[in-house]
Amino acid sequence: FPNGEGGLNASRKIPITRADYFQQRIMCADKRFAGNTDFLFYGLSEIEKQRVEAKISICCKIRNADAQGNPIQNPSQLPGVNDPHLYMSSIRGSASYWKKYTADGIATIKQLGIPTFFLTFSFDDLNSVDCVNALWKQEHGSDSPEIVPQEIPYATRKEFLNKYPVIAARHFNLRVHKTLALLKNSAQDIFGSELLDYTLRVEFQARGSPHAHMLLWLKDSPEWKTEDGIAFIERNISCSLSTPFKEMVLKYQSHRHSQTCFKKNGRCRFQFPRQPSEVTRVLPTEQIHKNQGRFVDLRRRREECLVNNYHPILLQILKCNMDIQPVTGEMAIAFYIAKYISKSESPILRQEIQDAMDKINKAENLPAQKKMHRIAMTLLRNREVSSQEAAFRLCHLFLRKSTRATVFLPTYPK
Repeated sequence: FPNGEGGLNASRKIPITRADYFQQRIMCADKRFAGNTDFLFYGLSEIEKQRVEAKISICCKIRNADAQGNPIQNPSQLPGVNDPHLYMSSIRGSASYWKKYTADGIATIKQLGIPTFFLTFSFDDLNSVDCVNALWKQEHGSDSPEIVPQEIPYATRKEFLNKYPVIAARHFNLRVHKTLALLKNSAQDIFGSELLDYTLRVEFQARGSPHAHMLLWLKDSPEWKTEDGIAFIERNISCSLSTPFKEMVLKYQSHRHSQTCFKKNGRCRFQFPRQPSEVTRVLPTEQIHKNQGRFVDLRRRREECLVNNYHPILLQILKCNMDIQPVTGEMAIAFYIAKYISKSESPILRQEIQDAMDKINKAENLPAQKKMHRIAMTLLRNREVSSQEAAFRLCHLFLRKSTRATVFLPTYPK
C-alpha cells in the first residue's frame, strides 16, 4: 500500500505461508484487517483449503495391504476415500479434530483415573471491563481514556463485539491462560487440594462467544459419599444466595428460561427449577440418567431452585457464568464425553453433510483424489463458524489444552 504490493501471492526473498500472511494482517496494528469479518473468513478459508489439500496429497500416498501384506494399488481403495477423518483432522475445530481429542481424552482418563471436578466457565464479553475497554480503544485509538462498560449503550457494545471479533477472541484466550496459571499456582487455596492435571476444550455458544470445558484432577480427593467427601463438595460447589456477593450470583448464575430450554418434551433441558434439599447428597448411578447427568443434589432452599452451581472463589475472580460438578464415577465420565468432549455439528447439519458425501462417493468416474477434495470442501462449506471461532482458528489460539500429551501407537496385528 499504496502501490498494490505485498499481497498474498507477491514474490518475496523469504517465502511465507498463507497462515503467516493472514495472521500478520489480522493481528497487525492496522485495524482495517481485524475489523473486517469478510477478510477474516476469507483468510480462514484460504488457510484451511491449503492445509486439507496438503493432507490429501499425503493420504494419496498411503496404501492398505492385502492378505499377503502387499500394498493395494487400486486408487478407489485408498484409506482416505472411505475415511475423511484422515485428512480432515488437520482442520482445527472440525468434527474430525474433536474426534481425535475425544480419543486423547479417553486415553488420559484411562491413565490418570477418574477426574475430581468438571468445570465450565464462559466470558461476559459485553460487560467485562478489560474486553470492552480493548474494543473501545480499537475503535477510538489506544490513547482513549478508560471507560465503564455500563456507560456505553448495549447496542454499541454489541456492535464493537461484532466488528472486532479478533480482539474479543484474544482476550478470552488470555483469560484462559491466566485462569490455568491461577489454578496451577493457587489450587490449594481455591479447592483445598493440589491440582495434578487438567484437560480443556474451548467451545462456542450459539451466539458465537467462547466458553471452556475442563476436567480437573486434584490430589487425594476424598470418597464422595463419605462425610469428608460431602464436606469437600460443599466447600467447592454452592448454589447459596446467603453470601456477601449475592448480586453477582443472581447476575451470572440465576437461570432464566428461554426457547432453547424446551426443545424436548416441554421440560427445561437444564433441569430447572431444581428440587429443594436439606442436605447435600451424591446420587446413585441409576438416578444420574434421569437427572440429565447431574451427579449431586446440593443443599438448596426453595428460593435457590433457579440458581446454578458455582465455585464461591472462582465466581468472584472470573465474574461470568459457570458450572462445576464432582465427577462421581464411570457414568459421569460417559455423560461428559457424550455431552461435551465429542460435541460437533447439529444433527440437521450432519445429515446434510452425509447426503452430500454419499452423492460424491457414488460418482464412479471421479478420481480418488478428486473425491477426497470434494468431500473436504463439502465439510468445510457446511460448518457453522462464528467470527470469534474463525479468529481462534486463524490466529492459532488454542482450542484444546492438557497437562498430558498423547501419542498414538499402532498396535494392529500383522
